[in-house]
Amino acid sequence: MKAVAPALAPGFSYDHLEGISDGNAASDAFLTIARGAADDETVLRQALLAYCRRDTLAMVELHRALRLRAELLR
Repeated sequence: MKAVAPALAPGFSYDHLEGISDGNAASDAFLTIARGAADDETVLRQALLAYCRRDTLAMVELHRALRLRAELLR
């Protein structure tokens, strides 16, 4: 998704996110929270939520771009 979203929705990126900006970091953060091993769970949770919001927006943008392209092909 992180390679496709910028290709279909120019300008879309994850660059502005702090703390968690890729799937591996998100998985690690979730596991850390689930284990109760976070030094500052609130900060980690906020970073994870920001990343998940960005992933959701990426899916919306991909859907929008694909629908637009499908309509142009009709």
